[in-house]
Order: sequence, then structure tokens, then C-alpha cells
Amino acid sequence: MANIQGKYIVCFSPDMNSWTLSDNSRSESRAPADQDLNVLLMSGKYAGNNLYFERNNVLNINRVMIESNGAEGLRAPLKGFSGIIKTNLKAVTPLEENCGGFELEIPEFNKWYDVNAIVKPFETTPAPDYSARTDKYQPYKMTISNQGSFAYDGYNLSSDYVGQEFQPRIIMELDTAGVYTTSFILV
Repeated sequence: MANIQGKYIVCFSPDMNSWTLSDNSRSESRAPADQDLNVLLMSGKYAGNNLYFERNNVLNINRVMIESNGAEGLRAPLKGFSGIIKTNLKAVTPLEENCGGFELEIPEFNKWYDVNAIVKPFETTPAPDYSARTDKYQPYKMTISNQGSFAYDGYNLSSDYVGQEFQPRIIMELDTAGVYTTSFILV
């Protein structure tokens, strides 16, 4: 890996299996399906590209936000968080072995929150077997677990939004020693 330390803004939108906004309760919630995430770079020459991360590098998650795409002004539930995101890291190998994970709790929609989470996939044991790879990389991808959830307060939800599809988008500000496009271009 090149000796760089980069700051990146990335985003992903987990599939919520057609979550329709309603005004039925003070805490409407849904868990995402277990799934690989298409983590997209949001700026620079490679903006819009899906990313892999390097197992041998520390990943600092500095800030995070949940955008309420299509539902401006959506409020957090009366009790709890707008989002509890449980993310697993999987080696990009035939067996997709575990490389660790992290959990983020986000109080409200559309606001940045400092989380300062430090993820060290290289400390996960047993280490993934990258021997099937013919290159020097030890990439991993992010997946989201259905153990997390997204929630909102449906009370007084604008009638303009009731019945509309909802898919939250998570934006993270990261700091790490480089990321790869899925074509292994170092960014």
C-alpha cells in the first residue's frame, strides 16, 4: 500500500425492502436486509466508484450522517436513535471471511455526528486467507447486518410523505491510508 493518508467522504444506501413512510406511531422502524454495501466515493476523480478498503490499514470513521432521502424534516423516534448501523467487514476472497466490524448509533436524521470510531481489521483473528489472490492486495468490503435498524417519529408526518417510499442514505467521513476502486485503482 502506498504511504498516503487520505480523507474520504463515502455513502451507501441499504436496501430497505420497500419501506413506505406512514404516520401510524411515534416509532416506525425497520431493519435493513443483510447485504453487501455499495460504498461509493462522493468526490474527486473517482467519484461514484464503489470502493474496497485495505485490511492492513486503520480505518477512522470521523463523522456520520443519515440523510432522509425524499423526506426532508423527518424526525428521530421519540425514544432511541434514527439509525443503529451494524456493519461487518468481509474479505474479498472466495470464502469472504470476517475482518471485524463496527456499530454506529446516529441520533437524528440530516445532521453530522462526530463518532471517532477506529476500526482495525488487521487485528481480527483468524486472519482471512488471501492466498487465492494473485495480487498484493488484501481488500475487504462492507456489509450491513439486519441486526441494526432505522426509525422515525410518524406523528404529524406531512401528508405529502405518507405512502412514499423511503431509503435512508448513510454518509461517512473516513480517514485511512488509501482506498481502492473495485478495479484496484488506488485513490
